[in-house]
Amino acid sequence: MLKNFAIFALFFSVFIYELNAATWRSEKSVKTVCQKGKCTDYCDIDGHLLEPGESIKTNQCTEIVCHSDFSSSGYSCGIAVLNGCKMSPDYSKKYPECCNKICLEENKRKN
Repeated sequence: MLKNFAIFALFFSVFIYELNAATWRSEKSVKTVCQKGKCTDYCDIDGHLLEPGESIKTNQCTEIVCHSDFSSSGYSCGIAVLNGCKMSPDYSKKYPECCNKICLEENKRKN
């Protein structure tokens, strides 16, 4: 019985950890750039040109990936509460190291 509980607790912990993220997918956004007689298509993500398979980590604690169909996906932190405090990203770090690192005074729950 104790062994089954330990396995359940481990699974539940991993499940909760995995929920601590937000993702989205955008429409196709292609920009064609021609230089020296060669044209290349890129994902245009807010002025950042990425080739399929490339990603960019922003200073907003997100990572955006360009896909082969020139759509893009984004990943960011979910919401976490630790010891009664809603955690905030540490914007001095890149995703995912920035996620839920700081407990700001205004985020603390009043008991």
